[in-house]
Amino acid sequence: MKLFVSYAHDDMPFCRGLVRLLDAHEVWFDQNLKGGEDWWQRILIQLDWCQGLIYLLSPTSTVSEYCQREAAIALNNKKIIIPVIIHRRTQIPDILNHIQYIDLSEGLENVTSVVQLMNALFEAERTSRRSRSLSSELMITDADISPPMVENSNNQRHPSSLPYNYTFKLDQRGRSERTKYTYIRWVCDYLERMVGQPRVESSKRALFLSNLSVGLIQDSLTIAQVNAWLGLLKRDGVSKLSVAKSAIVAFAETLVDDGLIEPDLLQKLRAIQATKLNIEKRPRRIITYAEINTLLNGLNTNSKLDQRNAALVSLLLVLRSGEVATLKWSDVSLLGERVNLRSPISGQLVQLPKSTQKYLSLWYETLRDHTSAGLDEDSFVIRRFLHGDNVMNYGVTTTSINKILTMIVENSGIRKISPEDLRVSARKLMQQKGRELL
Repeated sequence: MKLFVSYAHDDMPFCRGLVRLLDAHEVWFDQNLKGGEDWWQRILIQLDWCQGLIYLLSPTSTVSEYCQREAAIALNNKKIIIPVIIHRRTQIPDILNHIQYIDLSEGLENVTSVVQLMNALFEAERTSRRSRSLSSELMITDADISPPMVENSNNQRHPSSLPYNYTFKLDQRGRSERTKYTYIRWVCDYLERMVGQPRVESSKRALFLSNLSVGLIQDSLTIAQVNAWLGLLKRDGVSKLSVAKSAIVAFAETLVDDGLIEPDLLQKLRAIQATKLNIEKRPRRIITYAEINTLLNGLNTNSKLDQRNAALVSLLLVLRSGEVATLKWSDVSLLGERVNLRSPISGQLVQLPKSTQKYLSLWYETLRDHTSAGLDEDSFVIRRFLHGDNVMNYGVTTTSINKILTMIVENSGIRKISPEDLRVSARKLMQQKGRELL
């Protein structure tokens, strides 16, 4: 079947992948234009030549005057139209509302949707054979003969000024919620420090990265800038520079996949050495039984946030901050008043003091009643809050855990203590006094 593919240039990588799947058909798209050709006249010729038009629907293509004109001409000349959604939350143009569309928003790896497209093409080809031969003369108006006129600068943007949705790309790659949060955080930090983009609140970072400028990305991602950024992080005391570098490398990988940067740049980014800070370890501080009791007695359960914090601090008695941050309800078993817990990192069973069982059970009951957050085995135990009392599905970072512990320790009036010192102190006291006393 002779097919014309109408698409926005921002969606060129997807278009190329689709054309490769349609090798059993004769497919034309405007990449086949040669230098010096009258491009609009060639498009009109190809619209006359084709039997069907595949319209790749995305937020960019649905507002493109060129794509809209191509679809309108195809409809006027009774060509078969197959709308294909390639981005989620795309509004279908009014002129195509009456036509059944194919949803490929999950990518070309979605076998079910690809099969639906192939079946639609098979039916379209069979319909085309049964129908009368169409006139070789296009039924076009004078307005169609000239390229679409652009009324304002927004309608004729250079591809480099078009939006790029990095948040959606992370979803497509199947990253975990924790990984996505980390990558989004560091990419925003890079754009703020090195590109001059505004500082973005943590709750709005994902939205910010869903509407980046292609040109901004291409101009700002260089080896020199990434090295300078890592140097700034090291100066500021960030010890896990490898995590920050991994976030930028993952960002570059998606850009290479979409043909926006050269693969050579990605290889050079991977080769950057993310050196560690040489931090001199301070002596371990062991706190007393009285101090731990003061800390635990200072916890309250007046609100959901307080209950979350109490569960968090009580977990730090037996788990490292990294384990607390990644702990899920699948690692916890509650049988009446008894609580069993398995480390999400080592997989070992952990003996819990009485206070941990108490506060963890209370937090469990609160979450179970909090239907908007949901409670399933794969959900995080310790979660972020939004606007004080709204529980999110996202977990917390180790940095946040340290800040929460510092705040509660200061409110208790005891000396500052790290999560590791708290865990080591509690372990020694439980060996001496028994876990029922904590």
